[in-house]
Order: sequence, then C-alpha cells, then structure tokens
Amino acid sequence: MMRVALLASIIFALSCVGCATTRERAVAIALEEVANRKRTLPETYTVHVGELIAAVELAPSYKLWRVDLGIPGRKEPLYSVSVHQTKGTVSDFTDHRALEKPKSAL
Repeated sequence: MMRVALLASIIFALSCVGCATTRERAVAIALEEVANRKRTLPETYTVHVGELIAAVELAPSYKLWRVDLGIPGRKEPLYSVSVHQTKGTVSDFTDHRALEKPKSAL
C-alpha cells in the first residue's frame, strides 16, 4: 500500500514539472502571501493581474505575474505581489501603504 501511495505521489510530482503557473494560481499564491505576512484585505477588494518580464543583466530573463490587490475605486493598490510564472514562487511583495507620503501637519 505504501508503494502505491509513493508511486502515485511521484507520478503527480513529475506530471507538474515544468507546468506554468496560471493567472488563477498566481492570485491564490498572492492571497496566501498577504495572509502569511499578517496583512489584511477589505471584505471587498479588487484584483488586477498583469504579465511582466524580468530582465536581469547576467541571467536569462523570466516571466512574472504581477498581482495587484486593492480597494474598489482607489487607483493605487494596497499590495503588489510578483509571482514567478514557471516556479510559482513569490519574487517580490510590496505594501503600498508603507510607501504613502505622510500628510503634513498644518
């Protein structure tokens, strides 16, 4: 029985080797990253997914999904998460709230 379970898990793992991360999976990975960083999203939030190409000088370029999570009606997203299309790993996380300019006291 253990051999069957081991064989099934190996076949499953090999069948996913080289699979590209879909837009939907990139959104799920981004939401997991927000939760892992103990950040919160409003009850209703927007999702925008775009494709980027990372060009590094001494390495081959690679494709990323940029997932922006925000508030409806607001131009700037709350969070941006870049997900490697081939590996399905988080390449970058930006909390845009931390980048906002402080309001000057009058």
